[in-house]
Amino acid sequence: MTEMNFTRITGTSEDIFAIEQIWNASVPPSVAITGDFIAYNLATNPIFDAEGVFVSIGERRIGLAILTSGVIAGEKENAWLELLCVLPDYQGTGVGKTLYRWIEDEANRRGAKHLRIGGGYRPFFAGIPDNLPAREFFAPFGYTDPSPRQEWDLVRDLASYQPMYPIQDPNATVRQLLPGDEPRLVEFINRAFPGRWALEVEDFLRIGGRISDFVGLQVGDLIEGFTWMTFADSVRPLNRYYMYYLPKPWGQIGPLGISKTVRGRGYSLPMIEKAILIQQASGVHGALIDWTNLLDLYAKFGYQPGRRYTVLQKRLQD
Repeated sequence: MTEMNFTRITGTSEDIFAIEQIWNASVPPSVAITGDFIAYNLATNPIFDAEGVFVSIGERRIGLAILTSGVIAGEKENAWLELLCVLPDYQGTGVGKTLYRWIEDEANRRGAKHLRIGGGYRPFFAGIPDNLPAREFFAPFGYTDPSPRQEWDLVRDLASYQPMYPIQDPNATVRQLLPGDEPRLVEFINRAFPGRWALEVEDFLRIGGRISDFVGLQVGDLIEGFTWMTFADSVRPLNRYYMYYLPKPWGQIGPLGISKTVRGRGYSLPMIEKAILIQQASGVHGALIDWTNLLDLYAKFGYQPGRRYTVLQKRLQD
């Protein structure tokens, strides 16, 4: 094969367009990505740093790889392979293996101790989608767990949804949060879920995300639970969830959680249902809850398995 050349991905509009074109020519249409999705995922932020390369033969770009790694305390040892693809004409020629070696070398250079396929802070995928035959590709590089964890996207059409779970506690309410609730949400998320969720919520608000994209569980004077929603006009692009097989309009729910101090009081189902009803009232039909293994919980609301992901990760050399 003619010598391969590597160039850094810089995040320009030209590069984003090239990523979109190369990826979409390399994978099934069901996992196509869009420019706004790519730009959002790779935008500069205080949580992680993204690095990527194109590989070319002559003047033709034939593949790419993107890595992210944590830049804050508690995450500096973690890195994520976000995208790796090669155009069909060059698959099976060793280009993909070369790109993977670049990923692992870059992760090591950054001091990462753990490398996961997908699942970063602004993930392209929670893991390897079932319709991408990538698990076999990664096995020779040490991703050999015989029983890897599975995660799911769960889906349903909200057109026929009927309320089933009213809140019973007169001291508690579930409501869509309003402007002015931002400090209360931030206080709750740092108290109940310090770490990834707190970082993501604060980053979302930092870039102008709407507080009304959240449902809050209020017990007394405190927020004690949250459900995050995504709509067509949200800062988080809906295209991140690969909902092409669902009826439009689309809506997404997740993550969500309740503080330990009030668990077991029957708040979870009403809080989840409130988000469902808000999305239904906004006209959403195709609804998705992403990145979960709680199939039995969400079946209570009529959600069924959509896409499955296999989670692969490895420890890097010390």
